[in-house]
Amino acid sequence: MRAFAERHPNIVTWLVLSIGMLAVLYWSARDVDLTALQFFWLGVATVVLAGLCSWIVSWEADEPEDDWVGAGNGQDDAAGDPPEAC
Repeated sequence: MRAFAERHPNIVTWLVLSIGMLAVLYWSARDVDLTALQFFWLGVATVVLAGLCSWIVSWEADEPEDDWVGAGNGQDDAAGDPPEAC
């Protein structure tokens, strides 16, 4: 199990996030009169949303760390702040 988690961290993140989000969905919708089909499709949408969230989070993990201080023109930013994003 640990080897699978180390090889596929995004899938494990998706799985854990899906379980948590489905638990919150169940807890939130427990007193709402939903049919089984409505509850099923809410669950499907929740799992898809968890997958999108874990995919977006993986973008940050895949980016290499840049040394932004003094990068480019050899000068440090006077305020010590990172450059503004476009």
